[in-house]
Amino acid sequence: MKAGDQLFYEVKVDGVKDVTITFSEAVDNIVITTEEVETVSWNFEGIAHSKLVISSLAADKVKQVILTLKIEEQGLLSQGIARNDLRVYLDGKELETVFDKTEDGYLYYVVTSPGIGEFVIGKAKVAIAVPVKEVTPVQAPSGVPVVQKTAEIIPLPEQGSPLVGKAAAQPSSEGMFQSIADFFKNLFK
Repeated sequence: MKAGDQLFYEVKVDGVKDVTITFSEAVDNIVITTEEVETVSWNFEGIAHSKLVISSLAADKVKQVILTLKIEEQGLLSQGIARNDLRVYLDGKELETVFDKTEDGYLYYVVTSPGIGEFVIGKAKVAIAVPVKEVTPVQAPSGVPVVQKTAEIIPLPEQGSPLVGKAAAQPSSEGMFQSIADFFKNLFK
């Protein structure tokens, strides 16, 4: 096949009617396999209708893949996938999945892929994006020493102290520094 030529073939994979592969350069004596699999090597979170692998030793010469899907609508609904929720994913990335038509209880879709690999036909879980506030630490200009301040903890007066019954027992509305000043003033009387 020459560069730009298309290879069309039908497959017997649940959900896929046919595949059309366009090559970016000339190829000959190639083998392309399309098979349904139980698992793929990447993590798919959601409802999978089917999983398939399209592979070839000439994968680097594949320019584009067009999948035509044919899926029974009732089967899809019984899996919890609505007509407009069906998507196709290649190696973990969502592909453009276009609904084409309904005919005799089947839904038809057309999917364009940039290459071959591991495909999942289904509905991924919707991730909710939570905005993350980025905090940039403030840095001192170079050459300026950074001084770390610490708070000194002053114990409460013990029983028998001249402050017990006065300032320590009554919350002061004058603030913390006034209370400390009163403490030292009364301590040296």
